[in-house]
Amino acid sequence: VGAGPFNYIWSNNATTEDLTGLSAGNYLVTISDNQQNLLVQSFTILGIPGPQLSVQTSNDNCYAASVGSINLSLNGGTLPYTFQWADGVSSQNRSSLLAGSYTLTVTDGANCTLYQNIDLGQDSFPNISAQVLDISCNGAADGSIYISVNGGQTPYTYSWSSGLGNNQDINSLFEGLYTLTLTDAYSCTVSYTASIASPLPMMANFELDYAQNGANGSITAMLSGASPPYAYFWNDPNSQTNAKAEGLAPGLYLLTVVDSMGCQSVFEIELPLGDLQ
Repeated sequence: VGAGPFNYIWSNNATTEDLTGLSAGNYLVTISDNQQNLLVQSFTILGIPGPQLSVQTSNDNCYAASVGSINLSLNGGTLPYTFQWADGVSSQNRSSLLAGSYTLTVTDGANCTLYQNIDLGQDSFPNISAQVLDISCNGAADGSIYISVNGGQTPYTYSWSSGLGNNQDINSLFEGLYTLTLTDAYSCTVSYTASIASPLPMMANFELDYAQNGANGSITAMLSGASPPYAYFWNDPNSQTNAKAEGLAPGLYLLTVVDSMGCQSVFEIELPLGDLQ
């Protein structure tokens, strides 16, 4: 290009010699002199990436004790970074937080700005459910409690009442109430009480028809409690299996009764000799 004055035409339609305040990209300028000689020149403005943010959070605990935290890691952009939280705090990381929403503005040394909204949760209390198996027979010790837990923060610790230890499940239980205290990793504690039930004891009344002469007496068993239906086993010579045993001579008889759960009771009945007519 020869002598001035010079004319400038840029690809963004600017006509000045110099350009400022440009975004990243490619720019083309055409320069002409007073002889209409032309020079075409291209320029590339490189962009510097803005700050990139990585967030790690820790929830507040189940008691809303303000123990939540937010920790930030940044890369990219231009140092130094400045931090401005919506609640007026200007530190990079936050601690002693309740659950909620926290808004942050990060500005780097090139005045590039990043906005970030961070939601901080609250851990729930553990929730306990149980499968309870009642004892099978009155007076037995075969009840069980099987515990399931969700929520809270693992690992859990277990403590049973009555010195039954710290296992999750317990077995070989008598009838009664059993209380579990469960604590999660954040010291959130809940209690759960389960009841082990027992069938009623087997009760029996007997109607006697005395033997008058030889083997013509009878005994009728009338049962309640336990878990019907019942199975009857007499020790008479005929090994009868009904509630009423007939054709009996005077004497001592044993009745073994087994209920639907396999629970067994034995009764002793004496059939006296009736008055002779």
